[in-house]
Amino acid sequence: MTKEDGNKHWKFKASGDYYKDLAMRESSNQPNKKNKLGYKGLYQMGDAALIDTGYISRDTKQWTGKHGMDCEEDFLHNRVVQNIAIREYHKIVWGYLKSHHQYEGQVIKGIKLTKAGMISAAHLVGSDRLKQFIDTQGQEDKDDGNKIKCSQYLQDFSGYDIDYSIDGLIEELKTQQDQLKKLEENFSQIFLEPLKACPEQFFAKLLKDYTANRFLALINKYAKAADKALEEKVAELKIKTQKDMEDISQSCQAEFDAAKAAMIAQGQAEAHAVFEQRKAQAQGELIGCGESLSIHITNADFVAQKNAEIRAALDALKSQLEAKMAATQQEKEQETQELITKYIKDNKTAKQDTLEKCNSLLKECLAKVELEAQKGSQADLNKANENIEENLENFAQLLGLGGDEVSEASI
Repeated sequence: MTKEDGNKHWKFKASGDYYKDLAMRESSNQPNKKNKLGYKGLYQMGDAALIDTGYISRDTKQWTGKHGMDCEEDFLHNRVVQNIAIREYHKIVWGYLKSHHQYEGQVIKGIKLTKAGMISAAHLVGSDRLKQFIDTQGQEDKDDGNKIKCSQYLQDFSGYDIDYSIDGLIEELKTQQDQLKKLEENFSQIFLEPLKACPEQFFAKLLKDYTANRFLALINKYAKAADKALEEKVAELKIKTQKDMEDISQSCQAEFDAAKAAMIAQGQAEAHAVFEQRKAQAQGELIGCGESLSIHITNADFVAQKNAEIRAALDALKSQLEAKMAATQQEKEQETQELITKYIKDNKTAKQDTLEKCNSLLKECLAKVELEAQKGSQADLNKANENIEENLENFAQLLGLGGDEVSEASI
């Protein structure tokens, strides 16, 4: 479906392809664009959207490595992943709008509500603000950080068909990753062999670049491993917290059940004692069925009173236990969040300390490589290469990585 020409909101000629036009509208089709509010990429996705789609961890706020995205720079330089992410997000957004699917096709303030328009408006201002617009028949028309109103995107994208399937894009990404892997596997052969034929004055610089690249590859592996360990630690902590709360809940329930059983048993004993007492008092005063009936009625009053007392006591106990549970849960959640914050801080400090040591080792290694390479003989070249491998092994040990990582350390 194409956009009508002359729409004043559009500063470009619409192609009729929803995602192409959305990218043009959001970023002028620039995948590496980032605005002052932190929205990034072709579709100006925020961290909240990237958390929803699994690219950023909800707990640690670190990049998760999904589809190979380990940092913001990876994301900004990969158009294919951005196209996958926006479609994943729009599928989630349409789920958020489930309660308002029924309004599709209706007209508000002269704007026909369509799936594409509703998703676009929710992408702009959030699903809750779009719902407010619909619920108030357009009276609540919120805007985004650039003062673009919800109604504008509803109108501008109302005429599009939207397809957020990603199968084709996943295949494209797989091809991209396979090509990159092949390039990495052949990197040493492609790069090192021509070095031997280079003029001597260029060799030192090229060998230093090669060494630095391999060091950086190891650093990247270390950072990934550290972040993965952090994720696992946070997940274990959450599981433990949940288990603790379940145990506390079961303990409170057991306490309530035991108190209830004890109160009922005590009430029954007291009721029986009162019945026997009144029965004894009634002897000789009442006759026939009237005696039994009178005792039953007077005892029933006592039982009703006792039941009311037990119910009141149980209600009070229940409220007390619920308050205890709420306070414990709040305390546990605060304790968990404090631990997560500490884990994140410790992870950051450990990475910073380790990388400072790595930087020192790298400088030392590069100095040795340059010294040997500048001598220019084949023996010196071989020695320079041996120094690289030796230093890489030391470097990997410092980072807690094994020999396999050293052999694969090329970027």
